[in-house]
Amino acid sequence: MEDVFDLTGRPPHGWMHALFGGGPYGNDVGRCIPGPPAPETLAAPLPGGGEYIYRLCSVGHWAPDDPIAVYNDTGPTPEPPLTEQEEALIRRGSDEQLRERIRRFREEEAQGNEGHPRGSEILRQGFKDEFRRRGLSD
Repeated sequence: MEDVFDLTGRPPHGWMHALFGGGPYGNDVGRCIPGPPAPETLAAPLPGGGEYIYRLCSVGHWAPDDPIAVYNDTGPTPEPPLTEQEEALIRRGSDEQLRERIRRFREEEAQGNEGHPRGSEILRQGFKDEFRRRGLSD
């Protein structure tokens, strides 16, 4: 999300004011978000990597034509725990390279593999082949 601020009381067209409860945007005055309507969730990048997720609490108005969204802070998005198969593969002599492959696989899964229509299927088959090679069930 772009860093858009407004202290005049009239945000740019296509933007609206927002207040944030804590997190990296907690002290921002005049921060604007795309809308209306206000997005249900917003992600703020963290300086060390990752993101901080805000959830919409309510939408009010400072003036008839000036909506304001209020977000609560839900905190950093945690990494999902490894599956039993992933843990077994790591215990059987895997290293950080495999952890990186699993992380990249999850990222591509989350992004919908827009770059290749069969991207997820190809990645999943690659992991199945790796499991078989190491003598694990898939």
